[in-house]
Amino acid sequence: MSYLEILGGYQTYLFTPNCEPIKYKFFSTKEELDKAIQACYKAGWKVSNATPVVNFFMRLSRR
Repeated sequence: MSYLEILGGYQTYLFTPNCEPIKYKFFSTKEELDKAIQACYKAGWKVSNATPVVNFFMRLSRR
């Protein structure tokens, strides 16, 4: 699962076996996101915060 910090909360994404992203769920608070992250870890999933990478590429695209 990956998540992005966006205006008003956090958007999560899951990925199919061929790496296609699927918009999953929006969490409006950090506490809700933290619960979801813990559930993912408990299920053996990997979790990544994609916010820094997305911000980096957005800065590059504005140049």
